[in-house]
Amino acid sequence: MSGGERRRYPRIRKAMKVMVKERQGSTRLLTADVSRKGAFVVTDSPWPERELVHLCFQLAEDEDPVELMGMVTRRVGPGEQESRPGMGIDFFALSTDARKRWDSFVLALGDEDGLDEDQLTPTRRAHSRHFSRFLVRLRDKQRLREFYTRDISAGGMFLRTPTPQQVNPQVQLILVHPLSLEEFALTGEVVRVVDGPELAERGVGIHFDPLPLEQEASLLTFIETGVNHLRKLEGEPHERLGMIMRAVEAMHDSVEALIHLGDLLLREVEPESARQAFRQVLELNPSSLPAHRGLYKVYTMLDDPLQATRHLAALRRLGGQG
Repeated sequence: MSGGERRRYPRIRKAMKVMVKERQGSTRLLTADVSRKGAFVVTDSPWPERELVHLCFQLAEDEDPVELMGMVTRRVGPGEQESRPGMGIDFFALSTDARKRWDSFVLALGDEDGLDEDQLTPTRRAHSRHFSRFLVRLRDKQRLREFYTRDISAGGMFLRTPTPQQVNPQVQLILVHPLSLEEFALTGEVVRVVDGPELAERGVGIHFDPLPLEQEASLLTFIETGVNHLRKLEGEPHERLGMIMRAVEAMHDSVEALIHLGDLLLREVEPESARQAFRQVLELNPSSLPAHRGLYKVYTMLDDPLQATRHLAALRRLGGQG
């Protein structure tokens, strides 16, 4: 596993409708491909690189749309060598619900295609190496630590899956931190296949690739703190802060997105900027527990006990835990 490889996720060719939302209105476009971390949107007028984009996907007719924030990382104009003009967009500020729904949607696309490698476009690899990828969502930090001490120390694990015969020999497990939702990727090889009559017994035995010492230290840091030092957005700190603040402005009417962005700003130790995001949430929903909780943390960091106490009282009044 390489710490310098930013894009680990395959793209699946998929034409689906997407709404690009702006303050002055919305534009309906189509995607050419999607992945867990982004999409390529077809348009004759692609936005400039590093521009923030607010996207809205209707994943199912009987469900609410999923709203995602992303940044243009690739721009293809009409007449260039690519087959279609458009813009490649990387997602970076997903709410917990949006992340889970989008992950389920993209993984289901892979299942529908039978994990056909002709449908997957490898990204930024000199030599193609096809993985079967599995999300491992651990319920809490204790379960995460048990995985580290039990499975990593033993060098492998048994992964239950209803279709073990479809799993490629090379496997990537993406650990999802239960608190921060940060991700850490581990690779390995299938050494045993169990395909019995009972669904609960089916699965594959996986032997993990050895981790270099520095990556094992990063994994331990990931477990203890929820911060994956191997995967950070590119750019200097002031660029990253500016990007998050532009997202706060763009998502001015989305409570979930603003809460997520406020939490990001708190992790960046930017309490003044986080205050702006959480205050916008309270303008939309004065009873928002996450916003009051966030402002309690903000004012504690700013050493303003009067305001911190006010939001702590609101948490207790509204039934939250301070």
